[in-house]
Amino acid sequence: MYLSPFDYFVIADSVPGGSHKLRERLLTSKLGIDDVRFETMPFLKPTTFVPNDTLFATQWNMSRIGATKPHAAWELSRGRSDVVVCILDEGCDLAHPDLRFASLGINLGSMTGDGRPTGPHGTACAGVAAAIVDNALGVAGVAGDCSILPAAFQNWTDVEVATGIDFAIAHGARVISMSFGQYGSGDGIGPSGWDFALIAPAIERAFRQGIVLVAATGNENLGGLIRFPARHARVIAVGASDQIDNRKSPASPDGEGWGANFGAEISVVAPGVRIETTDRRGSAGYNTSGGSPGDFTPGFNGTSSATPHVAGLAALVLTLCPTHSAGDVRMIIERTAAKVGALVYGPRAGFDNGTRNQEMGYGRIDVAQAAREAFLYTVACLG
Repeated sequence: MYLSPFDYFVIADSVPGGSHKLRERLLTSKLGIDDVRFETMPFLKPTTFVPNDTLFATQWNMSRIGATKPHAAWELSRGRSDVVVCILDEGCDLAHPDLRFASLGINLGSMTGDGRPTGPHGTACAGVAAAIVDNALGVAGVAGDCSILPAAFQNWTDVEVATGIDFAIAHGARVISMSFGQYGSGDGIGPSGWDFALIAPAIERAFRQGIVLVAATGNENLGGLIRFPARHARVIAVGASDQIDNRKSPASPDGEGWGANFGAEISVVAPGVRIETTDRRGSAGYNTSGGSPGDFTPGFNGTSSATPHVAGLAALVLTLCPTHSAGDVRMIIERTAAKVGALVYGPRAGFDNGTRNQEMGYGRIDVAQAAREAFLYTVACLG
């Protein structure tokens, strides 16, 4: 009655030849029907999701990468609790109200415990990747409906790195976020001393299991030299971008005097300054304010903060395409990166996922475009 001059019908059963054939029969019948139209049902809700997290208005990084309006990756996916991101770092605040954990983690020095923090760094990384979204509290992570597996370094040794990767494999992680790295003994710069040959087999094992590994390039403003494990070929090497979408450098307008390392191995960049995120509660965190304000910090930075953006994006892609290999996920992330910044992008032999440059790799991550490509792949597979 409300669609005049049309009448509305719902066909309970399939009809021979499908709905288009039915339309033709109705129009050519002697019933005097002038027009027949179909109801259009979209795959996606035609709304723009904005989370109600109390600090979201300060998260410039999330709108920049297209998590929410105007591009709205979160309309397609905000993750899924069974997609697990391992934060291989200083553990996490296990009682933080804005973080969701898949299971108890581990202390990699003692090989006991539950992944509780040995410092504040891991809790901050966890919030960028997967702080709970739309819970009227704090911040929203890139993959806020995913779960976190905390693995806590005690002494930051090479053995702990390898063990942490194998722990992530054994406990069902789909992504490993590594906001750390060392230089080689012959690089002429520190920190150095790890036996890379001890860590590399664990990286290979994880990659063969379909786990996406993501690591930071480093903050020494070096061109042509990045830290390990980011320099490993199986790892997505992440540099940092600033608030005007250039590589973070000492000249960036934020006034922070550091620069993101870059070079041939760099894959993509992500925001790395003034990142609002979860903090270890109490006086042991970066923000020592009392009460709930101290549960969050407004100034997390470095390639350490850029890396979990990409880890969260990998988790979103895997939510939409659960059978994708680590290589498939990397291809989507690189191919959909935004060509931002002052430098020209161009083709380069051996790099097959689009144009690039030495400072930004394939560009700054575009969560909206990556999620859209993953979604369209899934739709195509469905038929």
